[in-house]
Amino acid sequence: MPRRNRHKKTPLIGEDTRIAVNLTLKKLLESPDQKELEFPSSYTAEERAYIHKLAYELGLKSKSRGKGTNRFLTVYKREGSTIVQADAVIKLQKASRQSIYNLLQTFPLNHKECQDLLPPIERERPLNTDVSVNTNTKAMGRLNNSVAQVPQLKTNFDVVNYRKALPVYSCRENILDALNSNSVVIIGGETGSGKTTQVPQFILEHCQQRHQPCRIICTQPRRLSAVSVAERVAFERDEKIGQTFGYQIRLESRVAPKTLLTYCTNGVLLRTLMAGDSALSTVTHIIVDEVHERDRFCDILLIALKDALQKHKTLKLILMSATLDVNIFAKYFNKCAVVNVLENWTQYKPQKSGSNTIKEDKLLLDVYHHTFDDDKINYDLLMQLILHIHLKMPPGSVLIFLPGYDDIVTMKEKINNEEKEMNQGLRYTLYVLHSNMQTCDQKKVFKPSSVGMRKIILSTNIAETSITIDDVVYVIDSGKVKEKSFDAISGVCTLKSSWISQACAKQRKGRAGRCRKGICYRLFSSIRYNSMQPYQIPEILRLPLQELCLYTKHLAPGNTPIAEFLDRALEPPSNVVTRNAVQLLKTIDALDPWEDLTELGSHLLDLPIEPRLGKMLLYAVVLKCLDPVLTIVCSLAYKDPFVLPFQPSQKRAATAARKRFATNTYSDHMVVLRAFQGWQNARASGKERAFCEQNFISAAVMEMVVGMRTQLLGQLRASGFVRARGPGDIRDLNSNSENWAVVKAALTAGLYPNLIRVDREHLQLRTQKEVKVFFHPSSTLRDYPKSARMISTQTYAANVETLPCDWLLYEEMSRTGRFCHVKMVTLVNPLTVALFCGPARLSVDVIYEAESVPESESDSEVDESNEGTIFKLDDWVVFKLDPETARFFLHLRQKWNALFLRRMKTPNKAMSQLDEKVLSTLVNVITNEEQACGLQQPSGIGQRPRPLIVDYYPANARRTDDFVEVIS
Repeated sequence: MPRRNRHKKTPLIGEDTRIAVNLTLKKLLESPDQKELEFPSSYTAEERAYIHKLAYELGLKSKSRGKGTNRFLTVYKREGSTIVQADAVIKLQKASRQSIYNLLQTFPLNHKECQDLLPPIERERPLNTDVSVNTNTKAMGRLNNSVAQVPQLKTNFDVVNYRKALPVYSCRENILDALNSNSVVIIGGETGSGKTTQVPQFILEHCQQRHQPCRIICTQPRRLSAVSVAERVAFERDEKIGQTFGYQIRLESRVAPKTLLTYCTNGVLLRTLMAGDSALSTVTHIIVDEVHERDRFCDILLIALKDALQKHKTLKLILMSATLDVNIFAKYFNKCAVVNVLENWTQYKPQKSGSNTIKEDKLLLDVYHHTFDDDKINYDLLMQLILHIHLKMPPGSVLIFLPGYDDIVTMKEKINNEEKEMNQGLRYTLYVLHSNMQTCDQKKVFKPSSVGMRKIILSTNIAETSITIDDVVYVIDSGKVKEKSFDAISGVCTLKSSWISQACAKQRKGRAGRCRKGICYRLFSSIRYNSMQPYQIPEILRLPLQELCLYTKHLAPGNTPIAEFLDRALEPPSNVVTRNAVQLLKTIDALDPWEDLTELGSHLLDLPIEPRLGKMLLYAVVLKCLDPVLTIVCSLAYKDPFVLPFQPSQKRAATAARKRFATNTYSDHMVVLRAFQGWQNARASGKERAFCEQNFISAAVMEMVVGMRTQLLGQLRASGFVRARGPGDIRDLNSNSENWAVVKAALTAGLYPNLIRVDREHLQLRTQKEVKVFFHPSSTLRDYPKSARMISTQTYAANVETLPCDWLLYEEMSRTGRFCHVKMVTLVNPLTVALFCGPARLSVDVIYEAESVPESESDSEVDESNEGTIFKLDDWVVFKLDPETARFFLHLRQKWNALFLRRMKTPNKAMSQLDEKVLSTLVNVITNEEQACGLQQPSGIGQRPRPLIVDYYPANARRTDDFVEVIS
């Protein structure tokens, strides 16, 4: 309760200040987006007191913090602010204080450590910061720098006639002529016209005839495409893959020194270009295929290639796509040639209706739209269309495009419910294509149906370009796609079903009639089609930019601002989005205030994962808990290893499986770690299949995690963090892997600023930008024991009340309608947050005494306990400590950050006696505080991964990003 009467006499202040404050607070009330307002420390005690009183009268809340020049006042809406009224408190157990005291007695904080931890200032900035020259050549995942040679090609005469029948073959001479006279050539042609397989062969044949050396790199947006196309081209030239023709994707490289045509992903080529100008010195042609997809790497790759054309005058660039916006690309590259590949096969064309029929159709469409919301999928209409095709149309596979998992499951159930009527037609097999569903036998979907059998394929948009199923005759297009977008201001991801673009509709249509006449049925009107966006929004405009912003440091000329480099993109992201991404990189210590790479940032660039995951991994190295964090990082970097249950009735069993792996740790990160360990044990004992089926786990994802672990561990070895033997070897770097509190410390460092705080007063979860968030349905924290005093309808509040600590980490926040959900959540103690969050170098004013303020000077309408010390990590994370705790805590934090910075500067150097003592003290302290919070220490989490020999791309899982489930 407040200690003073809120209705005391209004403080007397100047009229101009009074008017200004009134206008400012009313503007805050009228703004739907603004939730809080901070007044500067220049206001007097009387002026602050007036603001407190007026805020109360207007239904607002207010709070003052600090003293003297550091005393600032925040006014916030009662329902709109994310500030938690109660102070967050840090306490240290007696044993923790003693451990820190012993450390400081032996190794007190020295002058150099204090200097190293001061915030950087302008005079400290190096004069030469051209990081694009200082490139780490040890980074992995790049193309080999083999030599261009004169091709010596073979011919598979069995496919010569097939090749000549492809539409692109008639444009062979036009393409070669365009390449002879232009540096950039744009090739547009329908899906299936043969561009991807034939254009590189045209170039190789041309160079062989002219005895010219050449080396071609052809990029694909997906691993699936790179592998399958490379294998096809090798087959057409009667060679084994990995000789003249090869591919390089994440975790797998099938190339040789004599390889002249390499298919790779956009990401692989981008990382190759980061090695510097010499990366393309032996390349003669670069082909960027499916350029219309504009994935997150494509646009920044085009900036880099545009620069490369200026440096490598003989380099040829070819852009290819089925639905290419020629004008935007032609304008971007100034002078370039355009070759259009015309179709030479006939698709089914419906007869044109008379005027009376058109009027009737329009009337019927109007009635339909008044009875059904076309923003939803009409499953009944879709089922009737499937029955029509299956019972009345000639044989041929049916490909049905649906937005997402729920739609696929619903449609599958509808088809099964119509089994009696479906059986009146041909025999049929039902297939599902979805990125998060278990793989049973992927190859079957690509094989032609046997006589008297029809394939019915339910698919998301992965079937647009990633795969080609030759015997598809009928395509049903729902016109929808599940698409993720990111709000850079709020930090919220939104995944929702939306209308596709006209270009995507064209791609889907092109899937019909590959081998004979095909029909595409669109479940939307021509009016809707005309209102669709011409092209899909590029990922650079709708996804987080942190990783790309970091890449620019090795792609842009020295001292080029990141925003300036990205402004040169085909369609640049807004300055606000870029600025927020750069600010986040500064927040996690990857960039300094002038956008130069820090020691940490340089190492993050070498790791082929998102910066926050890379930071998590590097903290695990220094904390010596490498293996469990490496497994968690790889799972987060790739995808959720849990598959979606195919039967609606299995959802409860799938949820229970996740909860079993959580083992009462209040952690979703523990779930993926335990799942991986369980899968490894099951595989070693020959029970892998049963384990995966029982726990709804994808073996293919787990095999990819194994491969990614190997790749990242190799990069850590190359960078000097993991030594072959002795101190710093893999055994030493797992000394603390059995300690869950230490593992969570590494997770905390990487996930900051993704923090949640429990508001005990209102029983809500708050983040820095969201007033109230909920656990995602996939989170195991939704199902912990509820408070007994809560009624059944208060499930959310009951969940919150029983949490033993007030701080949680989260991986991603998504919005569904008006609700925000947090995914991949882990509970952490407050000391871990205070020690491992925020920048290593803090300014001196982040910690200050909360001295008692005389009542005559006090201005707060909130009862403040003004004894103690305030530690302000950022504008939202503020802790209160007693003076002794503050001293111990601050010195330990400084000791730890000094150690971490030393390891980043000299990763090859073994840890000293001082380093080991700092680390052991830190481990003791966070372990003590974890136990004091009542959090369990699970056993077995430090289990060393078993050595497994896996085919990362086995026959049934090889081509993925994209998995297939077969249901007979």
